[in-house]
Amino acid sequence: MNRDLATIVGEPLPFGALAYGPIATQDDKCMLYYATANLITVPGDVETEDRGDRSGDLFPDTPAVLIELVGTRFLRRMVRILVATLVRSALLQGDCDSDGSDAATTPTLRQIALNRDRAYAAHPAPPEGLCFVGCGYADCE
Repeated sequence: MNRDLATIVGEPLPFGALAYGPIATQDDKCMLYYATANLITVPGDVETEDRGDRSGDLFPDTPAVLIELVGTRFLRRMVRILVATLVRSALLQGDCDSDGSDAATTPTLRQIALNRDRAYAAHPAPPEGLCFVGCGYADCE
């Protein structure tokens, strides 16, 4: 996953193929400054409202993938489509072939963006589990 994410970091790319619907601006270029995927464990003793009457019970720790993205802007559903495409690619090809070489059976995120072909991108991932952490602005001086 990180190998694929690294291909879309550091330069403006046309992310229209990894977005949903018409682009409201004149171009679809966005630049990701940081993109990474890490395996984490969500503690089972965290109480949430959606656990209903079982909120007092302890749940087992749950493995999860944390995907962090920092960029200039994000198009409509871009994060959800990017994550779903990344996960689909990882599930279909694994991180590498059995002989250790890069698997080339599915296009990379960079290839999908540059080819501007939405047909190769996955459907948006469900919004559950998606967490917006914040936004910031650089000084304009």
